[in-house]
Amino acid sequence: MDINECIKNPCNHNASCQNTYGSYACHCQAGFTGKKCETNINDCVNNECQNGATCVDLVASYQCDCARGYTGARCDKVDQCASSPCMNLGSCFTDISGNASCMCSRGYTGIHCEIDINECNLGASVCEKGKCVNTIGSYFCDCPVGYRGQRCETDINECLSNPCLNGNCLNDIGNYQCFCKDGFTGRNCETNIDDCASTVCHHDGTCYDLDDNYKCVCQPGSYTGRNCESNFDECSSSPCLNKGVCHDDINSYNCTCMEGYTGTHCETNINECASSPCMNTATCHDLVNRYICVCPTGTTGIHCETDRNECQEDSCYRRGKCIDEIGGFRCECNTGFIGDRCQGNIDECLSQPCHAEGLEKCIDGDNSYTCICKDEFTGQNCQSRLDPCTSNPCDNGGTCQSSNGTYTCSCPSSFTGQDCNSKVIHCSPNPCQNDGQCRELANGYECDCVSGFTGSRCEGGCRCLNGGVCTSSQGRQECQCPWRYTGKSCEIELPGKYDLIRSIFNKFIAFISVLRNEFRLNNIGARCSIPSCKKVFNNSVCNVSFS
Repeated sequence: MDINECIKNPCNHNASCQNTYGSYACHCQAGFTGKKCETNINDCVNNECQNGATCVDLVASYQCDCARGYTGARCDKVDQCASSPCMNLGSCFTDISGNASCMCSRGYTGIHCEIDINECNLGASVCEKGKCVNTIGSYFCDCPVGYRGQRCETDINECLSNPCLNGNCLNDIGNYQCFCKDGFTGRNCETNIDDCASTVCHHDGTCYDLDDNYKCVCQPGSYTGRNCESNFDECSSSPCLNKGVCHDDINSYNCTCMEGYTGTHCETNINECASSPCMNTATCHDLVNRYICVCPTGTTGIHCETDRNECQEDSCYRRGKCIDEIGGFRCECNTGFIGDRCQGNIDECLSQPCHAEGLEKCIDGDNSYTCICKDEFTGQNCQSRLDPCTSNPCDNGGTCQSSNGTYTCSCPSSFTGQDCNSKVIHCSPNPCQNDGQCRELANGYECDCVSGFTGSRCEGGCRCLNGGVCTSSQGRQECQCPWRYTGKSCEIELPGKYDLIRSIFNKFIAFISVLRNEFRLNNIGARCSIPSCKKVFNNSVCNVSFS
């Protein structure tokens, strides 16, 4: 079966395809050749362009681009426009034979546009009211007073400038005329006729000229009438304006004004707008005893204080900036939020910012996240192993030392316990001897000794009663009691039957004291060298406290 190769459109440039047995044939459009009509035939090979023209190949044709000074389809004609024969901005055109012709600009004529047209000779209608003045290539109209326009065709209305100050204006050719109101005169009705010039105010009254009128102000409290000819009540002339109430007085009066007015005669409307009560560039209109604010677009309220803004407090869920627009609003979301109203919270935990080794869990927040760390980890992202000493567990100035995730506290002398939070009680048990009272201090204790005792622990001295004598021997103090008394402080009185025994005992004590003085050691703690001492003390250290 033969395959139709033409189905794939193998022929280019709109050529027609003819299927053949086992192949195809392309029938090319004019200007193309090749098996698939892919090649444009170069028509410039045998071109007829003359006088140095450049041949531009086209489809089944060519075009000659002429050198300067030549024209025509084959550039065989001399271009008479090359010398710019047209003057005064005239345009030059050549026909097929190369002949030049000029199209002149406005105001010029002639073969080469060399002649200036005198527009003033074209007829009387060139300037309707003025004098025509010819210029090179144009003209202008010199208008007389009272006219204007390119052709002096428009009558100037001198009344448009409102020259008549107090009257009506009538326009005239190049002029105007004022018809003044009663009481005014002058070309522009600018002069108020002095009605007081022919009027006499009696009784020293003062005349005030008005518009086409006059007013006599009489001496207060004496006369009234148009010309001050009658004596009058000061209030009879109703001097109080704007419904003010007049109170007559001797040779005077005063006015009680209605709310909203002030002045001697209540003549002044109080301007409630003076305090600028209207906000947001609103226009204030003063009324009687009140005002009204005309609000600009987008504001409302008595004082235009309220902005008509589609942006409400929660328009963007308080997660972005609300931008008011015509008929609506849009939200510029804060970092960490998304959505047309910033209703979506971006989950910062999705990026796994927390270190997995130390992480217990990640909690997403508003534009933030919180890493909940395992007990032995710390840091914003649980990236650091926790030093137990970081939390300063040792109280009261204790020094913390960490090791293998635990810690120990080196406490100051006055505190003890794992965290140095227990105060050392130095006075329990009582370290003070001889009934001394122990008193706690910040870093230790102090003994308050009873009379007769000294030393940091009241260990020195003695207190002897009943005539006893405190003696010191080999660093020890003791009481030598008189006969009939005994005890540590000689506080015990012996019965009479023991007097002899007491006398013998005292003599024995005295003998022992002599022996001590005779055989005392040079240094406390030396070994005993006397055989009798060795025997008594079993060759141990001599006890200087022996008694």
